[in-house]
Amino acid sequence: MQSERMFKVFMDKKEVKQLLVSKLLGRVSSLRSEMNDIVGDASAQAKSSAGDKHETANAMANLERERLAGQLDTCQRMLFQAEKLPEATSYVVSAGALVQTNYGYFYISEAFGKLTYDGETIMAISASSPLVQMASGKAVGDTFKMGPVTHTIKAVS
Repeated sequence: MQSERMFKVFMDKKEVKQLLVSKLLGRVSSLRSEMNDIVGDASAQAKSSAGDKHETANAMANLERERLAGQLDTCQRMLFQAEKLPEATSYVVSAGALVQTNYGYFYISEAFGKLTYDGETIMAISASSPLVQMASGKAVGDTFKMGPVTHTIKAVS
């Protein structure tokens, strides 16, 4: 329990959640900006181009818009789910839990990847990820194997 108390003081789960939400909001904003730039570029090119060159530029712009729209949709869904994550203390590995193992810190949230909080790296991973599936329901002191690696849960918040 000593390490659990130290973990809670060091890692504020609400702040980690807010960091994830902030990163996702930034990504949404960036994707919207990229889409607006493409729309603006396509409009400007339509005024100055003619013929096949114009059609090719339009097709490429449409493909890029579709790609960005897909990324934006995914990011907005992740943001919606992240905002709904529980902030209450968890005692077992589950959605919304902040987990410390002998291999690092994991925030069971959305598959965002690396976050940095107070100089520590936290991996924001999905509850459906293989690692979480193996660790689900486990508490401090429990172990689980992921391939050849044995993880020991040091703290859960």
